[in-house]
Amino acid sequence: MPVGAIVPQLAASRQSIRCTSGSAYPLGDRTPDPQLRAICLALPDAYETATWGHPNFRAGKKIFAAFHESAGVPCIWCRANDAQHDALARDPRCLASRHGGWIAVRADRRVDWKLVRALMAEAYRLVAPKALVAKLDAPAARTTSAARSRGRRSPVQRANSTD
Repeated sequence: MPVGAIVPQLAASRQSIRCTSGSAYPLGDRTPDPQLRAICLALPDAYETATWGHPNFRAGKKIFAAFHESAGVPCIWCRANDAQHDALARDPRCLASRHGGWIAVRADRRVDWKLVRALMAEAYRLVAPKALVAKLDAPAARTTSAARSRGRRSPVQRANSTD
């Protein structure tokens, strides 16, 4: 069969799915798990797009995560620094990208959502503009600051104390 005939046949055999952004992509039943979508979209100003025929999650204009197949295996892909990439490339739950800078968690097995949540947060930090990373860190900073201030006494309290 000529290559030109295969492409329309493949396209016709796939069902079109709508992602949250309203764009359609032909993935059949290989849509992102609702948990993945919730994890990614919970990050500050993250949004989903359909690019290259599969869903991607972006911070600003840069992709930090994607869901697509690799050699027939559905995968949750995310940006990774060199240390993460090297460590996770040896993990049987993961696949390393031949392009570098990306790592995938296999979605054809039981998914470790705690690992995915941690990887998504780190991937987001790698690509997000500084203002968005600051939004991500803001709740933690406020909590730490509030905890510290509870343990401190004001100068008036120290002056009035008997210890």
